[in-house]
Amino acid sequence: MKHAVAYLSEIDRLIRGQDRLLVASDFDGTLCQIADSPSNVTVPTAIFETVRQLIGCERIILVIISGRAVKDLVTRLPRPVILGGNYGLDICGPNFRMEHAEAYELQAQLTKACRDLAQTVAMWKGAWVEDKTLTATVHYRNVNPDEHDSVVRAVRRSMAPYRTRLGMRAGQMAIEIHPRVAWNKGSCLTWIKQKLGLENHACVCFGDDSTDEAMFLANAGQINIRVGTSGRSAAEFYVSDVFEVGDVLAHITQVMRPSGAGAAR
Repeated sequence: MKHAVAYLSEIDRLIRGQDRLLVASDFDGTLCQIADSPSNVTVPTAIFETVRQLIGCERIILVIISGRAVKDLVTRLPRPVILGGNYGLDICGPNFRMEHAEAYELQAQLTKACRDLAQTVAMWKGAWVEDKTLTATVHYRNVNPDEHDSVVRAVRRSMAPYRTRLGMRAGQMAIEIHPRVAWNKGSCLTWIKQKLGLENHACVCFGDDSTDEAMFLANAGQINIRVGTSGRSAAEFYVSDVFEVGDVLAHITQVMRPSGAGAAR
């Protein structure tokens, strides 16, 4: 991968002259640093301001696709912005809303699984279950590191009765519980492009973990930027941290702003 900050001129060539630009980004680990608890996450002031100015550019449409629920994202970002919550299963835009029908039908199963999981992990101090309506997360970041493997094994046993309808995937010191439906962040991005009629417009994607790879694949041939260089990625570019994400977003805003325009109000 190429360092995006060092290849801004190459990115410029791909976006300059576009009448509209779609920017899609993950939230945790991309616009803000990972915290010990999801509720403690804060978008750094400089990045928040950069996002606000990006939204103020009429030629840019910002999409945030996150594992968080839409109602959570709304409280943490400037508006207007299109939100894809629960890994894109719940999409909320200025004039539209989409909730994945199959995932919605599995909501009762997820609720029951969350109750079982809460009982399962109660014996570990610092472990807890976050029910996000369409998906859930078992958090164990604050559990004694020596007991992490035990938590994971217990969660797998607890989820065995649900495995035909609910899947699991590893997160960052967490286990993500999701409905087994043919949908991911890439599906969400494709749906939004079609909804807005932007299939043939330039798109820049930012992400930091394995769930963002589907978004990069759906945006093949466009600009994909990963936070960090660990592991294989479909992204062509990388940045070192969330602050370099902010630097690239600020640069994109400047490139896309009409000539002679001042800072966004």
